[in-house]
Amino acid sequence: MKTLNAPNIRWMRKDDFSFLKEIDSNLDVKFFLKFISKKNSICYVVEFENKILGFAFFKFYENSIKINKIAIHPDYRRKGFASLLISKIKGKISNKRNMISAFISEWDLESQLFFKKSGFLALSKIVHNEEIYLKFSYEKELF
Repeated sequence: MKTLNAPNIRWMRKDDFSFLKEIDSNLDVKFFLKFISKKNSICYVVEFENKILGFAFFKFYENSIKINKIAIHPDYRRKGFASLLISKIKGKISNKRNMISAFISEWDLESQLFFKKSGFLALSKIVHNEEIYLKFSYEKELF
């Protein structure tokens, strides 16, 4: 019986950086480099069969976590890899930080549906640089 390798979610390493533009051709490299150099900023990659298939970068705030970007290589979308990244980020929820938010473009229906399926709610509209974004939030009630 053949066993399948499980995907691995891990911290991004410098040698992973070359794969990010392949995964998301719209990635703003300057913004990304500036983002990851800041305190409390994290970037995870999802690796499967020795290949980087996607990434997520997010930031810890005092009471919340903000997802800045999740991207999966187009050939590997709808296979559960983004859900694994979301689950890993949800695992960072604590008594101190019990909410995760993400701002999704009004035009990005695929991402809106994904976040809704992942338990996030669209709470408000935000206008930034003349673009409209929907704020999706996931809040875990802690007992």
